[in-house]
Amino acid sequence: MRNAVALLLAVAVIVVSATGCWDRTELNDEILVMAMGLDAAPEGQIAVTFVAPIARLLGGGGGGGGGEGGGGNPVHVETVVARDIAQAFQRYSTLTKRRVRFIHLGIVIIGQEMAWRGIATEIDFLSRYRELRLTTLMAVAERTAAEIASVQSIFESNPADLIEGVVRGAESKGLGVTTTLRQVLYEIGVPSVEVVLPILRIVSHQVGQDGGGGATGSPDQGSSSSHTHLRYDGAAVFKGDKMVGSLTREQNSLVAILQGRHGLGIITMPDPEVPGEDISFELTQETRRLNTGFSDGSPFVNLLIKPEGNIVEVTSDRDYMTREGMRTLEEAASRHLQEQMKAIISQTQSEWNADIIGFGRSFKKYFLTEQEWLKYSWNNVYRDVDISLDVQFHIRRVGLSWKPTNRPEAAP
Repeated sequence: MRNAVALLLAVAVIVVSATGCWDRTELNDEILVMAMGLDAAPEGQIAVTFVAPIARLLGGGGGGGGGEGGGGNPVHVETVVARDIAQAFQRYSTLTKRRVRFIHLGIVIIGQEMAWRGIATEIDFLSRYRELRLTTLMAVAERTAAEIASVQSIFESNPADLIEGVVRGAESKGLGVTTTLRQVLYEIGVPSVEVVLPILRIVSHQVGQDGGGGATGSPDQGSSSSHTHLRYDGAAVFKGDKMVGSLTREQNSLVAILQGRHGLGIITMPDPEVPGEDISFELTQETRRLNTGFSDGSPFVNLLIKPEGNIVEVTSDRDYMTREGMRTLEEAASRHLQEQMKAIISQTQSEWNADIIGFGRSFKKYFLTEQEWLKYSWNNVYRDVDISLDVQFHIRRVGLSWKPTNRPEAAP
């Protein structure tokens, strides 16, 4: 009897406490912002572009990525001008009774003008709002963020998916590295390393009626149709919160190697023995050894990089598949990479005075307190640091072909 009473009480407690999904939120009751663009606006204002899917049109196989959600387009793109992001967010929320949320925000794009002006104010909102994830990607637009956020592509119906995919794809192909909100917040707040953000560019491609490709950026309305593509186009270099310069795609790939963060990627160099021809390697791995210290009170950096790669293409008819030929290629690749990397390091010192490689991280250990390190002012010292670089390239594999395919004697 006592056990039965206890069981009834337990059941009663469960029934009372299990009230069901009384606080559930349906997908149709929310607007999930997946990408956001930030542009400078007149009179010191900011233009914030919100990219959000339309729940009732999801799964319908809509058309291009831009627009206002009409004609079956499953994505809504809206630009709001306000004093700051918080006010723009409030104004955007008044467009509908649905709750606007940032829990799925994948990327924030910063317009070029705003990047040069400084992003400290905008970063403040991104660091404080509770729904923003620190893993959100950051990028800079070649022109305006609104243009990037509204891009229409034949590959993706959702611009947010397209933008995030291009940035992550560039990293996987060795063209650079992704930068998250967490990294930006850290690197802006410390003197030991500067921010580098990928640059995104829209490219138009003309396709003629006969199926042939037209010239990029030269539309012919009468005989061709235009397709737009989003392209990873190098990286923006920051000093503090302000953009001070840019890197090409090739330069940013080398910066990734200098940082020890390079993924699988292609490196192309001139043929050392045949002018006008090229040789391409696929970088597979690298070993990086960094030695820092002080000599007579002056900081120095010794960096040894040992990349390894596979030969993927030789455009000349020169046969390098001998021991001497392989040594020639390794020496030429080492020399080429070292010259290119030294030029980048020199540019970061003389032109920008911005430590984008992160050498400063290794000097912080020489100071007993954070105050002493900050007082040392690495941002001002970096310009005069003695940096020594040694690159030793090693060929791991030569591919499936041991002989050049375009040798004259091999021709039928």
